[in-house]
Amino acid sequence: LAVAGHTAQKCRWCRGWCGLTPYQQRQLAQLTTGSDYAVCRGKRGPAEGRLCPCGAGCVETTEHALLRCPLGADMRAAFASAQRALRDAVADAHKYELAAEEALRWAIDDMCPMHFEPGERATAALLSYRVAMLDFHRESKRARYARARDTATQRPRAL
Repeated sequence: LAVAGHTAQKCRWCRGWCGLTPYQQRQLAQLTTGSDYAVCRGKRGPAEGRLCPCGAGCVETTEHALLRCPLGADMRAAFASAQRALRDAVADAHKYELAAEEALRWAIDDMCPMHFEPGERATAALLSYRVAMLDFHRESKRARYARARDTATQRPRAL
């Protein structure tokens, strides 16, 4: 689960040895709180400040950004594949149809939506899903900041 070249440290977020690097731990905290998205950035301002820049007219939440936002559609392939693998593993082992929102909450909050312990295959699929989720989050942030940089107006240089 750890990124090559980095060592896993005791996680401040889950208070255990989760195998996440400090950067991944920070990403997971951002996903848990939604602090990276407009729902938190614009919470004190008008409702328009909380809308997603995709133009769909919905509030930019963690669920929207990771599961539905069209701005991340071209980056979502690996994440969607890991999500299908997790849903298949849970369905095969436990005969439980895992919804996309449940899988996301399970990966972020580490709270299994089922009333039983997940099997070995489901646990391995969850770890792969979590890595894909963190990779997608990192890439979508990079793309969002690149869009903002490219569309920002440039001030004229002083002579």
